[in-house]
Amino acid sequence: MINNKIDLVSLIRTVGRNIETLRNIKKMSLELLANELNLTVQELDDIEQAKVIDLSLGLVTKIANYFHCTLQQILDLQLIQVLNNSQNIVGGDRQVTYTNEVKDGYEIYINHLKEENLELKEKIKSLSK
Repeated sequence: MINNKIDLVSLIRTVGRNIETLRNIKKMSLELLANELNLTVQELDDIEQAKVIDLSLGLVTKIANYFHCTLQQILDLQLIQVLNNSQNIVGGDRQVTYTNEVKDGYEIYINHLKEENLELKEKIKSLSK
């Protein structure tokens, strides 16, 4: 987001990356998730690669529901909350068990953030010229 205005391309990119991250954390293939969501593999790949600018709220809601997360999480991934199955609630205290699956998810998410950071730096550099 730039200048407190929503940058649609950045938002679509975030949603796509979050879906891809969730799919990878769950170790799902594109084919399996596409089938579960009643999409073609190409449609799902296009969503993950941010090639679908007119992504419907209904479809985003369907994907969020599939992964048992909120729209807020799918729009701005809060990884540990999405992976509720990695949390053990004991006596009212939240104890997070970091499995390899969760660690892999964090690594994927961190790599996405690094990529986005580089893209934004390049955009700023090009605006400065």
